[in-house]
Amino acid sequence: MVWALFSIGVQLSAPRWVTGRSLAAYQAVSSDGIAVGSWGWGHPTDAAGVETALLASAALMLASTFIGLFLTMPPIHARSHEAELLADPEVRLPLTGRSGPLVVEIEYRVAPENAWAFHNIMQEVQLFRQRNGDYGWSIARPCKSAAPMDIETCTQMRFFEHGYE
Repeated sequence: MVWALFSIGVQLSAPRWVTGRSLAAYQAVSSDGIAVGSWGWGHPTDAAGVETALLASAALMLASTFIGLFLTMPPIHARSHEAELLADPEVRLPLTGRSGPLVVEIEYRVAPENAWAFHNIMQEVQLFRQRNGDYGWSIARPCKSAAPMDIETCTQMRFFEHGYE
């Protein structure tokens, strides 16, 4: 039952374009974990018997909860600066969640002295966009722009995948 619920959770939390891959990876890791665990606990069971192996397993499970009290996860600190909330995009078409593909353009105003640092950061943004299923990504600086401006362009498959509902 839990395995089925986790499987549903993986399907719902992964973006549509990688749902199959995510589910395959989840099932492979789960099956491998069961196989390795069975092999690992098979040796003590052969040596000491089923009752002793089950008692040892219960003791280790109980000990792991107490270990978690001492080996806690590091705290997550808030960012040093507040992120600006972006307004919803201006949309002139009646879009639904399945509308797409969509071309997204984002304009950035970048001072000339910060251009190289900006482009280095945008290389990481490119990897992020591609990892999330965007294609046709580019960054350009118009030659005839009055103000220093960079335009990021990418194509996304669905409107909901852009983060709007």
